[in-house]
Amino acid sequence: MKMRKHQNRILAAAFGGILLLQACDGGRAQSERVAATPVAVKVLTLEAAPIERVYEAAGSVRARQRAVLAAKLQATVRAAPVNLGEAVRAGQLLVDMDPSETDAELRRAQAALDAAISGTRQAENALTAAQAEAHLADTTFVRFQQLIDKNSVSQQEYDQADARNKAARAAMGMAQAGVEQAAAQRAAATAAVESARIRQGYTRITAPFAGFVAEKNADAGSVVSPGMALMAVEDSTGYQLEVTLPESRTATVKQGDSVGISIPSIALETSGRIEELQPGAEAGSRSALVRIALPAHAGLRSGLFGRARFSLGASEGLAIAENLVLRQGELRYVYVVAEGRARKRLVTVGQTDDGNAEVLSGLTAGEQIAVSSLETLSDGAPVEIQP
Repeated sequence: MKMRKHQNRILAAAFGGILLLQACDGGRAQSERVAATPVAVKVLTLEAAPIERVYEAAGSVRARQRAVLAAKLQATVRAAPVNLGEAVRAGQLLVDMDPSETDAELRRAQAALDAAISGTRQAENALTAAQAEAHLADTTFVRFQQLIDKNSVSQQEYDQADARNKAARAAMGMAQAGVEQAAAQRAAATAAVESARIRQGYTRITAPFAGFVAEKNADAGSVVSPGMALMAVEDSTGYQLEVTLPESRTATVKQGDSVGISIPSIALETSGRIEELQPGAEAGSRSALVRIALPAHAGLRSGLFGRARFSLGASEGLAIAENLVLRQGELRYVYVVAEGRARKRLVTVGQTDDGNAEVLSGLTAGEQIAVSSLETLSDGAPVEIQP
């Protein structure tokens, strides 16, 4: 009885193994049938075509007109009645500084000018008197010359008249010199007054043109010194993109060329024209500065990052849609269709433009690549080309 039960268990196990093998064979056959099913794909036949060569340079947006306003004297700020980013008009007061010292300097200069004016009048009066005395002495000497010839005056009287004439002329010369010296002193005093008035004007800093406050480094109560930057005003009506080009690229661009512009932070895609081009490369960096005019846009501000695309001409090459290039880590590949199968092909991609990528290596003209069902393809998978 026990032997029979044991044999039954062996038979049941063998029967189960047969069923398992049949199930596995059926699954493998089904998998092979699925794997053998071609993937329907559409293909693109590669053709060489002219590709516009572009050199891209990064740079920063700068206002075409920007003024950094600095202090020209040491003083305490009484008021700075504008805020950062505030629009200002030409001539508007930006910083008002304590004028106590400059007022005192002006008063001293004015007092010196008043004294110089008085001294000039005195010198002129002295010259008038000296001229009258010289005229009288000269007239008297001429009369004595006539009398000496007639022996009507003594030689001593004649000599005395001659001496008085010479002394009067010398006095007149000294008076003339005094007038000139007084005039020079008056001119110097006048210049000192003008200088004091100019320095007094330094206590009030105004906007040189209409724009907005781009920087503010002073507030009421701040003590400023000569050369310290207080405000920066930018003209918001005109901006440029400043980029640098390597020496090897400067020969391919010229003033007036149209350049593609991208400002990512404000989603601006536009074009501009080269306004300024540095004539030669800098010795240290071997690069040249290029300024490109930007069209008016509300979001433009100095300091924004931007890119400029310079055209280098066209040459033959292969280009495909950028979304046909698949990624595997750092590798780039496409599926080449040949002899009824898809083959993974590594490629090197160059510049991209308007959704197209230039293929530098890995593909040749005349080959076909899959453009559909890319997510279901694998290396070596059978394919069926669809029209």
